[in-house]
Amino acid sequence: MKNFISRLTTTLMGFLDEWLSDPEIEELVTDIRQAMLDCMSVHLASEDNRPLIWNKVFYASSLQTLWYLRTDLMAFLCGHCGEILAREKLAAISEKFRSALPADQMPKPGPFSH
Repeated sequence: MKNFISRLTTTLMGFLDEWLSDPEIEELVTDIRQAMLDCMSVHLASEDNRPLIWNKVFYASSLQTLWYLRTDLMAFLCGHCGEILAREKLAAISEKFRSALPADQMPKPGPFSH
């Protein structure tokens, strides 16, 4: 079942070219990547080394990669600012994917959605 879901998700992400042009996708990737890095940078002032998630986000080149990195970002944020604030920040980032993903693949609005 996991294999089927993974293939389905990959296929859906592959259809992005039909909804957005290449420049629009690049702009969206840049915007989402920067939002993810900004969320982390607030908590990194006291750390000497960047965590692994920073590099993963910094070098991510596709919407699909950034979509899956939300889980790692959530774990990082939970450890630095607590689950409630982490969920709020992640909800705002997840909304940025809305124009690129089919409506049925987006998370349902929850109490932290803006």
